[in-house]
Amino acid sequence: TFGVPVCDDITIAEKVVSRSMWTHESFHITSQNWFQPRKEKVWNTDGMLDMMHMHGGEFLGDVSTHIDINLSGYLGDAIFGGSYHDGNKFSNRKPDKEVVSMLYNNHLQDGFVDSYYDIKKMDPLLFMCRGRRFIQMGISNSLVSVDQRMPFFDNNCVELIYSLPDEYRLNNRLYSTMLQQTFRKYFKDIPWQKTGKPAGVVGASSVSSRAFKKILRHLQSVMAIKSSKSYTNYKEWISSNEVVEALVKLLDPKDAFYAKFTQSDYLTECLSPHLKRPSVDNSRQILRLATVEIYMRQVKDHHQSL
Repeated sequence: TFGVPVCDDITIAEKVVSRSMWTHESFHITSQNWFQPRKEKVWNTDGMLDMMHMHGGEFLGDVSTHIDINLSGYLGDAIFGGSYHDGNKFSNRKPDKEVVSMLYNNHLQDGFVDSYYDIKKMDPLLFMCRGRRFIQMGISNSLVSVDQRMPFFDNNCVELIYSLPDEYRLNNRLYSTMLQQTFRKYFKDIPWQKTGKPAGVVGASSVSSRAFKKILRHLQSVMAIKSSKSYTNYKEWISSNEVVEALVKLLDPKDAFYAKFTQSDYLTECLSPHLKRPSVDNSRQILRLATVEIYMRQVKDHHQSL
């Protein structure tokens, strides 16, 4: 398990292994150990996975000394839990122009004529875009050190799930019911990090409840109050001396590759406000920009070495 000490992920993992008797090791991400290893891993995904979403990649070398194969939960939440669906808006619906426009505006053109999309489900479109181009990149990044298996993509499993109406999966209903019926004793008091309730409890939060939690998370971020749900603290980590020095060298437009494609000065526009104003958190933009810049420099270095 990776994260910061006493975060929910590590606390829950400790509870799980105490019941299962599995061997367990925690890896703590800190301001000192996250940035440099991720710079080196940008090449693994051709720059397609930004550094902000490489959590845990720092420890792949250590993990590979203990295991040869990892059982990945890749898209299990989407297949069993319907997590890609926005209520019933996209249920039992084949991708069409209206749906594509709602999801991706004009960034994705229609033309889904392949038989892959010939099903009254939105999932093939979402798997092809978000799943393949974003979530899958985490697996690609890991494959350099540890082989991956994706049990939720077993053919028989996928065929069974997608023979059912989407309503069975919404709000994690199908998966929760399965846990309660098959592993009731095991999961009776092990919480799901998303809700804090036992993992097998069925039911979605109300709109007002979700809105309140979103406002609370925003206030915690603005007031720099650490939440136990978070396993990273990029706002703070980016501000460490070592990382600031590296980011300044990457984002200074006088030497940066990105300056060949835009007149924007990201050192001034993104990094400086992040460092100077406590209420500003540009972590996402900064690390995406850093990823692009690192990748372009890596391409140049590899080209020159040929």
